[in-house]
Amino acid sequence: MKRFADVVVAVLIVLLSAGLTAAAIARVREAGARIYCTNNLKQIGLSVGGYGDGNGKLPAAAMPNRDLRPEQRLSWIVAIVPYVESNKIYFRMDKDKGWEAEENRFAALILWRYLQCPSFPQGAPVSTLAPTDYVGVAGLGPDAAALPKGDARIGLFGYDRVVTPKDILGRASNLAAVAETGRVQGAWTAAGRPTVRGLEADGSPYLGRGGQFGGLHWNGTNVVMADGSVRLLRDGTSANVLESMAVLRAAKDDVPAGEE
Repeated sequence: MKRFADVVVAVLIVLLSAGLTAAAIARVREAGARIYCTNNLKQIGLSVGGYGDGNGKLPAAAMPNRDLRPEQRLSWIVAIVPYVESNKIYFRMDKDKGWEAEENRFAALILWRYLQCPSFPQGAPVSTLAPTDYVGVAGLGPDAAALPKGDARIGLFGYDRVVTPKDILGRASNLAAVAETGRVQGAWTAAGRPTVRGLEADGSPYLGRGGQFGGLHWNGTNVVMADGSVRLLRDGTSANVLESMAVLRAAKDDVPAGEE
């Protein structure tokens, strides 16, 4: 009987050790994934700032094209590609046409590593299009990107409004520019919902598992601010604070310090 008990104890010790080891490995992997994701967002934030410095205005949610609806146009991510890295993709694209045009379709199939969070759950692809795990913050409401400049609900990214670096002076460190999301769709080259979204008060949480943004990391959501810094916002961050961070002119900047 004693021998049997010793065997049971030994087995329990082995199982416990294996469980602790697996948990430790998972924590290390998640920490590495979060660092990788943070670096992606820093690169994106610096590129948005570089575009602003070089053009006197920040990139629009959709590249200008009077002949196309915003959702048919090329995205703001396409506009910052030359500021991320030197490659031939941007110059091969026809910027006078939409993302679905034959001349631009090839780019929608290219998966960029800096647009992918390594914590995104892997599964069977639902499309041949290459999505982005990082979307621009347009403000408040599903129509935020279409609102005119001066509206109280606008954020950094809008289809046709012009936001300049001067417009965000004194606000850049508290203004959300780009956030990660588990709700990916479409192609990174497409303007509209695949690459830019407003916070929607539709009953679903803004952050976390099943939320509009985040849901990719255990301890929060990575967000790059307009000054290029990256913050980890806890899933429990209040809706009021998040809404304050999403708009160009907040009533008060009661924004948590977060982590960089």
